[in-house]
Amino acid sequence: MFTLGVTDPRWYRFLMENPQSGPLNFWTPTPWKPKFAPGMSFGFMVKSPYRKVGGFGTFRTYEEMDVNEAWARFRLANGVPSESEFRTRIIEFASRRSIAPYDAANPHIGCILLDDCVFFPENQMVRPEDIDLDFPKEIVKYKRFFQVT
Repeated sequence: MFTLGVTDPRWYRFLMENPQSGPLNFWTPTPWKPKFAPGMSFGFMVKSPYRKVGGFGTFRTYEEMDVNEAWARFRLANGVPSESEFRTRIIEFASRRSIAPYDAANPHIGCILLDDCVFFPENQMVRPEDIDLDFPKEIVKYKRFFQVT
């Protein structure tokens, strides 16, 4: 079993160009309760204009925390160059998608922590359909795959 999680191209590009040690924070702008098993493969489905698999990592754990704590713990491993940009992106996504209220001053986020991440160069990214994966455009969080055909 593995999962493809939808991510913003800026997160992908930043971490591909600025490798980080330790776990990466594949953050979500609002908390949610994914049920992933530690050690599971977790791929990065990079949104438009790519709409391709841009790499993968190994799921470590899921935690919820506020933006201040996430920045203090992970800094650049959040996939952004600064704390202010981190906060701006979270508010940008949460204001478009969330129906739950959130604290714009210090939003509470979901943190999918990943180890051993690999990022494919743009010319090696893979369209899901080219590897027989059905990944509809309507998916905005993730999709699990139990077997590859």
